[in-house]
Amino acid sequence: MPTRQRTLAERPRPVLALALAGALAAAAPARAQQVPQAPPDLADTARIRFGPFYFQPWLMITNAGLDTNVFNDFEEPKEDYTFTLTPGLEGGMRAGAARLNVRLVTDYVWYRTYKSEQAVDGSTRLHFELRGAWLRPFVSAEWTNTRSRPGYEIDARAERNTPSYEGGADVRVASRTWIVLSLRQAKTEFLAGEVYQDIPLDRALNNQTQTANAGLRIEVSPLTTLTISTQLQRVRFEASTFRDNDSYAVVSTMNFSPDALLSGRASVGYRNLQAKTVGVPDFLGVVAGVNLSWAMLSSTRMGFGVDRDVAYSFEDVYPYYLQNGVNVSITQRLVGSLEAAVQGQRAWLDYQVLENAAPRRRDQVTSYGGGIGYRFGAVVRLGLDVEQIERRSDLPERDYRGLRVFGSLRYGQ
Repeated sequence: MPTRQRTLAERPRPVLALALAGALAAAAPARAQQVPQAPPDLADTARIRFGPFYFQPWLMITNAGLDTNVFNDFEEPKEDYTFTLTPGLEGGMRAGAARLNVRLVTDYVWYRTYKSEQAVDGSTRLHFELRGAWLRPFVSAEWTNTRSRPGYEIDARAERNTPSYEGGADVRVASRTWIVLSLRQAKTEFLAGEVYQDIPLDRALNNQTQTANAGLRIEVSPLTTLTISTQLQRVRFEASTFRDNDSYAVVSTMNFSPDALLSGRASVGYRNLQAKTVGVPDFLGVVAGVNLSWAMLSSTRMGFGVDRDVAYSFEDVYPYYLQNGVNVSITQRLVGSLEAAVQGQRAWLDYQVLENAAPRRRDQVTSYGGGIGYRFGAVVRLGLDVEQIERRSDLPERDYRGLRVFGSLRYGQ
């Protein structure tokens, strides 16, 4: 029997994840004498409320301008004018401790010349929970239909459905400590006929994922919570069964309130992915998802993000790739409500290979740019942004470069 090869990560120890989370916890303000706040409740913060009902609408016009490489082509870039209109609504109803929340979002994507790129994408989410003092059970369902690009790897806009269902409960075991339990089932379903580089995407990527999660959440302070959880995951593909795998992960997550100087979320963990097919490499290593914002001064905010995890490739010789990414941004208020921002991000796609099927490969995607914005009150923002994006690959035909000059108008977001 051929042996399985180990992959990119050098088998770092799971305690690294817990150590990093502990460092974040130590940096957070520990106001143990204060009463911990309940999780945010849309029923109390929504802009429109009457009786048991509450609503929070928003409207955005984004990506309004010139895209100099609509198809991310290597040889003959095509340019076009485009915009995306996104109305959305989040709201629901409460009755005592019960909450029924609904989130509706639609994207209308328009192109002046290349009508094949136009789309109407939609997402609906239903979430029911009981917000008890000691027990908070919940169930949720989400349905998304989209033609957006499926990540960095596939440059085509391919239509797919991604339904998911989840249920679980939070159980208080001490004044500041909760046990968190959940089960989730999700599908990825590309429509028949969606093809990229002569490969049918439904055959390559349609799959079902089942995830069980159990952990402990600790309210470190009114502004900070720490969650340590264990995740078991089972992924099964409809046609490309050589991608099937089982995995477990230990993850620690710090959540920082939007009201804190440091806000956002930081997760670090360790994943052990075991392939079900001989010749497909396993993965053992650190995974991460960080999205933090720091208010350095009253007029300056810095954003920082990191992501690292497994993603599935559409190419038969590459079962999956490890995606590593980092991004930074700085927003500076200039005069009054006028602000300027700069941002940059880079992602590395390290492809894992079926045994002796192809050489190792790495792609790199980089984007950088900046813009200005003006805020009208608390809920309206007008912006203009410029972004340069390029990809470099071990396969020269996958290289591309494009410039995008976009305006935006946001209400309620």
